[in-house]
Amino acid sequence: DQLEENDGTFDQSCNETAVKITSSLNSILQEAGNKAEAGDDTKDELQVHDEKKGEVDSDLKEIIALVPEDIKNKILEKDGLVFITYTPEPECFYKGDDPFLMIRTVPKVVWGSVFQTEYPDISKEDIDIYRCAIGFNAISLASLEEVDEHLQYVSDQIKTEHFSAELLETPKKQSVTASDEVFEILDAQKEVLEFASGESLDGKVNAALNVVSNIVMLFERKDLIAEIDKMKEQALSNKDPASLFSFVDYIIDELKENKEDEADIPAVEEEKGHDEVISEQKQEISAQKEDKPDIEEPIEEIKKAKEKDAKAEVSAQNEPVLNHEARPKIKLLKVDTDKVDRLMNLVAELVVAKNSLLYLSKKAEEMYEVREFSQEIKDKYSSFDRIIEEMQDAVSEIRMMPVSVIFQRFPRLVRDISKKLGRKVNLRLVGEETEADKNVIEALSEPLIHLVRNSLDHGIEAPEERRQKGKPEVGNLTISAYQEADQVIIEVADDGRGIDPEAVKLKAYKKGLIDEERLEKIDDQKALDLIFLPGFSTAESISEVSGRGVGMDVVKSTLERLNGGVSIETELGKGTKVKLHLPLSMAVTKVMIIESAEQTFGIPMDIVVESVRVPKGSIKKIKHQDAAVLRGKIIPLYSLNSILGIPYEQISNEDNEIAVLVLSIGRSRVGLVVDTFKGTMDVILKPFQGVLASMSCYAGSAILGDGSVLIVLNPKEFWHVS
Repeated sequence: DQLEENDGTFDQSCNETAVKITSSLNSILQEAGNKAEAGDDTKDELQVHDEKKGEVDSDLKEIIALVPEDIKNKILEKDGLVFITYTPEPECFYKGDDPFLMIRTVPKVVWGSVFQTEYPDISKEDIDIYRCAIGFNAISLASLEEVDEHLQYVSDQIKTEHFSAELLETPKKQSVTASDEVFEILDAQKEVLEFASGESLDGKVNAALNVVSNIVMLFERKDLIAEIDKMKEQALSNKDPASLFSFVDYIIDELKENKEDEADIPAVEEEKGHDEVISEQKQEISAQKEDKPDIEEPIEEIKKAKEKDAKAEVSAQNEPVLNHEARPKIKLLKVDTDKVDRLMNLVAELVVAKNSLLYLSKKAEEMYEVREFSQEIKDKYSSFDRIIEEMQDAVSEIRMMPVSVIFQRFPRLVRDISKKLGRKVNLRLVGEETEADKNVIEALSEPLIHLVRNSLDHGIEAPEERRQKGKPEVGNLTISAYQEADQVIIEVADDGRGIDPEAVKLKAYKKGLIDEERLEKIDDQKALDLIFLPGFSTAESISEVSGRGVGMDVVKSTLERLNGGVSIETELGKGTKVKLHLPLSMAVTKVMIIESAEQTFGIPMDIVVESVRVPKGSIKKIKHQDAAVLRGKIIPLYSLNSILGIPYEQISNEDNEIAVLVLSIGRSRVGLVVDTFKGTMDVILKPFQGVLASMSCYAGSAILGDGSVLIVLNPKEFWHVS
């Protein structure tokens, strides 16, 4: 930005800043290389290991050997492990990609490492800090399909493969007995824990319990590992290691039982003997003790500190109330997002519990004929409903994030792409303060990048072409966000050449995506929807920016997965506007409960326009299709039983009227004929797993208040398939 403002010249201070940044990055790379050469077995979630000549090591065993033992133990019994190698493009930062975020958000990722892809022997001065010079390895417990779907935007930069958990098993070891020296090592860990306080608490607790864990694994007592992890977490959260003293004694007793039973215990690896390991442990303990040359002096300091804290606490309790009120109040509290997600899930469960009161009220009135009691239950339900809705809104607000989180990356992206394409573009961001659920925000980044690339490559013309059309040389690209009812709308609009519906139809016909009959009948609005078909692209050639035919298809599938939608408005020669419709929250779904052939189904309320009763006499046949006139418009009618293959006709009520649910499908409105309506309800929608996950006509399932399972349909797929 500064470079453009100063006519291509930098401020004098920029040189000093660049040197500092380069030195800092080089020191990090040098430190990582030293650790790899020394064989340092770090316990960090992301580890750095050396790669010869910048290439990813093809030997899977060598990479998996870097996985820490505690992680190996947790996933050893798991099936379907997926190994991922992700090598980002060197220019990925200029395309708006975030490789680190991409690999961190892989579903069910349990471990990762970083490897160097460039600059193996280059001098510090020649390193380009704006190029991506690293790649990533990772292990995930998710299915291969889930991993591929998450990484579909960078599919040409990844390699995924299944591997067996057997590769994680530790090599066979020699047998060893529980000698007194082993218990001396465990006793010594209690000494380490005694001095764990203040800033050193976390480090000493981790160091001591890591030694305990290694000894426990030495004796193949995997059942104790979970207990060690639990005690460690409690001690660190309470900032008090006192409970660990008795716990170490408990570990000693358990291992002594092994000694008495003379069990076969795996021991150290073949390269090291038993005496050598004991010697190494003693050296580590001696080194820790050297840090505290005088044992008595620290103990006295700890006692004095405790007495001082106790006096301070008494003094604070006796302090006047005015002094407490005068203290500054804490305005911010950092909370782990996992805890917020758990709170949201509990609120969602409350919604299900609340719904059970309605069934209880109905049962009291119809089965037991206690109408007064039924009314009391309904009154209580109203109170619960109000409180739970307020709680749900409050938790949703905590999860809200402004769209500026993703908008802020677009100025640089637009500037870089427009320079590469020779375009002059003015970017305008509107409504950056608009908020949406964090899951929606996180999933929205890649679709928006695709839309911006399309606008710059296919939409906005080159300066010379714009002059010939009487337009300003500088094109306009506007990305705006605003809230509408219970949805967030994001628009990407340009003043470029627009989209020609006739060209779209012809291109789709040539690619075999539509037949000749549909080519003649399809209108301009529906022709624009063909853009979202897989493999469709109006570009004559593939460029670095777009033209592969996967962008808009991915945009639509991502939006539908979020229970949202996408629409296009265009005017030839004047520009195009793409609108993304997204839900504010994804925790609870409101559905319309309907009944058909004595079976209960749910229809998402976001596509329901209205529910009406239509007299059978007003239904007409138009080209072999049932239809009715509603609100002055012809609405085609489709039987739910026929769509689902249920061999029963839809029933009508006493007045010979059929129940019709008017749905908004894309730009069209259709009528879904059912047997009856049973009201609306908030449910927790759970997607199907396994074989049923491939049946796109079902959105998922939910548990009702009476404990029964509700199948939620996805009507959009009914007409998409047809």
